[in-house]
Amino acid sequence: MQNGYLFTGNWVWTENGITQQGFITIKTDLNGNVQVSKQLYGHVGWSFITSGGDVTKTLDGNYLLVGTITHDYVSENEDLILIKYNEAGDTIWRNTIQKPTTVEQCFNVLATSDGGYIIAGRQRTFNQNGRFFVLKTDSLGNEEWSSQYHPLQHGAAFSIFETDTGYVVSGYVEYFQTDGDLFIMEIDKQGNVVWEKNYGGNESDSAGLLLKNNSNTCFIANTMQQNNVYRPWVALLNSIGDTIWSKTFNQEVGALQEAPLQPTPDGGFVCLYSYDTELGYRAPWLWRFTATGDTLWTRRIPGAPSNNNTYLKDIAPTHDGGWVLSGFNYSQQSSWVVKTDSLGHTCSFIGCDSTVVVEVLPGIP
Repeated sequence: MQNGYLFTGNWVWTENGITQQGFITIKTDLNGNVQVSKQLYGHVGWSFITSGGDVTKTLDGNYLLVGTITHDYVSENEDLILIKYNEAGDTIWRNTIQKPTTVEQCFNVLATSDGGYIIAGRQRTFNQNGRFFVLKTDSLGNEEWSSQYHPLQHGAAFSIFETDTGYVVSGYVEYFQTDGDLFIMEIDKQGNVVWEKNYGGNESDSAGLLLKNNSNTCFIANTMQQNNVYRPWVALLNSIGDTIWSKTFNQEVGALQEAPLQPTPDGGFVCLYSYDTELGYRAPWLWRFTATGDTLWTRRIPGAPSNNNTYLKDIAPTHDGGWVLSGFNYSQQSSWVVKTDSLGHTCSFIGCDSTVVVEVLPGIP
């Protein structure tokens, strides 16, 4: 957006003494001040799952939200809900993909070249762990096909992009209880496997996030576990998932946050890891990489509550060359928005801890 930012997420409110839950979209100006707040959907007795959901821009310039709903607090059934809406927060259409015997969650959604949408996530029955799952819809959110991959193993799909002939998907698959591996595959337009690769050692590694680099390569980032310590790992892969180069860094980190990788003007990318605070809580850590996988800088984002876990779910470039990040603080379930400059700084003077940049003064760190 030229004149501000658009955020979408879960919302809990009380009306006539009754707690309700739903989705909300908020438009702010460039300084983070709320201009428009509009409920997308909500209802008494509907539970909206915070651990699954994503938004993508549609081919016609609108937006699509994919979340998870359950019809009551007793049933274990949870279904995907798709809501297409415009910049003003007006709903264009809404569709629920009902699967009465399984639970679905979305971690990444992408508008596809045929006008439809592709969803990467996980699916499970009521008595099993999640499985690596992909679902394709048409332009109105009606299911065209869906598939579990490695259905005997615990797993989930977290990232997806489109190729000329299909889709490349990444996530993790857990072959043994203590050994989860980074898993990448290419599927054709109908969901059939073209190739698949595993990366990782004998310990449990995290899921990977993808960024399409050009028609033949892509970046991927995750964390690799070595001696019970998680360390950042990034790589460049060719069109069949083979490693062109990979790098592991010595810094200890927490999980790779779910926010997508974003390209930078120099051909590199930024991604979000987390670190453990002195009190043992998770806080966000922004990393910028070059096109060859070296770090230009890393920034620990200030302002996160010291007694709470903070998770960032999205990151997007801004018109001034910086970044806007959004997520939530876990225990209060309160939303959190951060604006940085192009170097990852959130402040216009030394020692500040503001989460919104009003102005970055030239020559002052």
